[in-house]
Amino acid sequence: MRQKRMRLRVPLTLAVATVLAIPLSLPAQAEEPKPPKGAAQGWNDAAPEQKKLSLKPSAIPAKDRAGLLGKGYAESADTAVTTTGDGTGFHLLAGKEKDGYQLRTIASLFEDGFASDTWIGNHCVTGSGKYAAVSYAPRMFTNKPELMVRGAFTAVVDLQSGQVTKLPFQSSLAYFSPGCGQGEKAVFTQLSHDGDKKQQTRLITVDAATGKQSKPVTLAGAVTSAIPTDAGIVAAHGNRLVRINGTAEKTLASTTTVPFEITADADGGITFIDRELDKKASKTPTSWAKHLDRAKVDKGRKTEPVTVVSGKLEAWDLTRSARGEVFVTGAATSRTLPKRLHNPGKLPKGAAISSHARAALTTTWSDGKTTLVNPEDAAKPRPARTVLRMLESGRSVTLDLRPGAHRVGDETQGRVLSPALPTGGPVESGPDTGKQSEDGLSTQTVSTQALTAQADNPSEGTGERYCAVARNDAKKQAFQPTPRQVEWAVDQAVVGELDFYREANWKNTGTGGYQPQGLFPPTVLAGDPNGTLDNEDPDVTDKWHIPAQVMLGITAQESNMWQATRFAVPGVTSNSLIGNYYGVDYAADGEQLDPWRINWADADCGYGITQATDGMRLAGKTKPGETALSTLAQEAVALDYTANIAAGVRILSEKWNQTYNAGMTINGGHPKWIENWFFALWAYNSGFYDTADSQGHRGVGWTNNPANPLWKANRVPFLQNASDPSGDDYSHAAHPAGLAVPGEGDRLGGPPDLGDVRAR
Repeated sequence: MRQKRMRLRVPLTLAVATVLAIPLSLPAQAEEPKPPKGAAQGWNDAAPEQKKLSLKPSAIPAKDRAGLLGKGYAESADTAVTTTGDGTGFHLLAGKEKDGYQLRTIASLFEDGFASDTWIGNHCVTGSGKYAAVSYAPRMFTNKPELMVRGAFTAVVDLQSGQVTKLPFQSSLAYFSPGCGQGEKAVFTQLSHDGDKKQQTRLITVDAATGKQSKPVTLAGAVTSAIPTDAGIVAAHGNRLVRINGTAEKTLASTTTVPFEITADADGGITFIDRELDKKASKTPTSWAKHLDRAKVDKGRKTEPVTVVSGKLEAWDLTRSARGEVFVTGAATSRTLPKRLHNPGKLPKGAAISSHARAALTTTWSDGKTTLVNPEDAAKPRPARTVLRMLESGRSVTLDLRPGAHRVGDETQGRVLSPALPTGGPVESGPDTGKQSEDGLSTQTVSTQALTAQADNPSEGTGERYCAVARNDAKKQAFQPTPRQVEWAVDQAVVGELDFYREANWKNTGTGGYQPQGLFPPTVLAGDPNGTLDNEDPDVTDKWHIPAQVMLGITAQESNMWQATRFAVPGVTSNSLIGNYYGVDYAADGEQLDPWRINWADADCGYGITQATDGMRLAGKTKPGETALSTLAQEAVALDYTANIAAGVRILSEKWNQTYNAGMTINGGHPKWIENWFFALWAYNSGFYDTADSQGHRGVGWTNNPANPLWKANRVPFLQNASDPSGDDYSHAAHPAGLAVPGEGDRLGGPPDLGDVRAR
């Protein structure tokens, strides 16, 4: 039986670090934990008692402004812009110095129809400081390569009026998209993923003032960190800094590795970061900021840039103000600096700079909670905390804002459907022109609903759906577990003891009876000398099974530990959490009608906590090489969290066996060490290719490769505090594309004994 190629966007540390705050003290037990008698809906015995949140002011008090900001603050044009995400959307917040940096909600970006615990994204501010270009998406988009590299929705936001202009294309969730530089333009990047036949990049330039986009430019290979300048687009293309004018490309400089954090200053100069090869570094590679002045950029000839800053790779970064002043954040050593490059010292690594370079700012969540969100809290705005450090005085102030407060403009603008969606605007999509009915649905959707709707059955897609368990089937509703129940099921499943009997018609679902690990029997891990899941001798600690923390990390990343949609609190039932029930539109020959857009007609059918996919289509509607699970197994995976976890454990075990048998092991390949699951988790997300494809690639997928320039080279491990490695920083979860994948590596796949790992 073929199981799903699971998708975990981050090979190891995201999966494990995400769950470090999950209580792991629950002992193994044979009985499923249940709510206490008379418990209210939403009972959750794993969640601490809620405490009233005490928020800081959202502006510097008037009496303190002159002392903190200086006497001339009332005439300042400086604006601080930041972002935060929660279940209600991706929010742009801004404050003006003349108003004491009173934080306001400029826009809240959201797309109906996507169940997510948190919306994430990236933004940049154009040269005038008047507009922000934004890419945004549900957090779960990071679990699927094609959505990660070109599934983010896009928009331009007027920072003065709050007007939102949603754009008719999607882009990468990579940390560098969108990119701003000189003027009012922004560059959005679309990348290829593991399933594409060719590695290509498409760059789309948008005039933020008008919302008009240029003709997209398609280039071979991976082009990253693209920004607009007066001389053309400047970007990284492999180990080169290049200038792109139309389809013409000229090399400005050769680099040691792929350059990143490319910034344009107000004088037209370019500064970027290059770094030492890992194999030449003793422990942490050294990195350098290199600079090209305007004259060298304009000439478009290969030249030698000037090294202006150096430091340990993970210790520092570059950023810029909208007006084109470039700053070093973190700890780095300066040499002679160009006029527009500054190293004030003591700025937090990764801090943003206000429009006129008056303040540095960092934003986190005010509540101090982990990345896990209870379903009942997912529909509530999550307060954001911004720390402003005044560059002139060095003094700091902390401001809090609950998104939605002090709103600028019309709240509904951010919720108008994106024109990149088939029902969202007049954008052609295959046979449907995208014309909308009065209720906002496309003509194709309206006709489909008319054909399939039945007065006595609210189930969606009757007769034409591909996914095994329908949405809105009143008799097939999924039970929403508590985190404690998920932990219990994982603890049992990893040692093969999730073998209790689930009675028929559980929760009135009409399913037959079963044992969760009877449907999905445990798999013996490759390399086990005893051929058993666990050594029988209780004194032997050499356990051959999946560490519970690893599997818990998967449940957190794939679904936020939700079996049902976010509208169901723990202890009740609702629709299953389904990944992309309505799918992507494909032509008859299997090719996407537009390979640069994500359309939504070919169903993904990923269900529940582990987002189990393969085998979850209806019989007769499976993909080539896929076999549908039995109806009983399909319903159990969709409706019962225990069966779903049993399926996920089996799949992860198979990924361990595939990579282990291919010689892809770490530290000798013993499964008791969490870090040894790196390759299994990698394959769990982007797949394992045991034979070479037409281009000779084999092994694990390129999307998750730590050396892929999709991931920021100087990132710190996910959730680790940059200034205090022993501390946590949950703000990473709002921008996972830049920080999620740990480690370094210039080889395509890691250790030198891996041979030919898959790369594009």
